[in-house]
Amino acid sequence: LRWWTAPANPAALMQRGLSRSGLRRSVPVEVACMCDILLIDDDVSFSRHFAEYVAERYPRISLNSCANPLEALPLLKTSRYDLVLVDFEMPVLDGRKLVHFALQAGVAPKQIVLLSGHEADLLHEICPAGVCLAVLNKFEERQREVLDMILASLSNKSGKDTPDVC
Repeated sequence: LRWWTAPANPAALMQRGLSRSGLRRSVPVEVACMCDILLIDDDVSFSRHFAEYVAERYPRISLNSCANPLEALPLLKTSRYDLVLVDFEMPVLDGRKLVHFALQAGVAPKQIVLLSGHEADLLHEICPAGVCLAVLNKFEERQREVLDMILASLSNKSGKDTPDVC
């Protein structure tokens, strides 16, 4: 679960439509049912490595990234995402406000994960249960394992022919 290491096969990423920067990727044609994830994080390095990790490990997941949370606002209004990952600390618009906006835009709480570098206990004090699916420290291994379980579940559901999943 080392999202900060480069993948072994960059050519495979390009086949899946991941750009060299790793920030945006189009939906591959050969996959019939995809799950769409929006990552909103101003840490471009984390976003790039996370995108590489997802592309390498979960071919049924299409990941879009926004480094500027203001750019994510219209996407949350107009696009349907199966999961929205939001960084808690961003200079322009903090994650708590962005989560509130996403909820108002119709994103269900079970589709939102709040990410941060803070300790999980502090995050749970700041964000009470029920506001989102999970509040995770994106750098702690056990917390990353939880996020990995969420991604695996989405990927497995997207492999089934259920129209309400994707």
